[in-house]
Amino acid sequence: MAKGKIILEIDEAGNPTISVQGMKGPGCKALTKPLEDIYGRVVSSKKTAEYHQVEQAAPARVRR
Repeated sequence: MAKGKIILEIDEAGNPTISVQGMKGPGCKALTKPLEDIYGRVVSSKKTAEYHQVEQAAPARVRR
């Protein structure tokens, strides 16, 4: 499972900005969902280049 880094910035007016680094694909939405629920409605959403990339599954190891 891929791990991402959540970055939470709060400006002087108290408005939060949530971003994710290090995670490819739409899995970042699951990471930010709890914070979005805490802070209320999403005013704007921007998908990064990482969002549009496909996460590669790790190859399975088979022992014989």
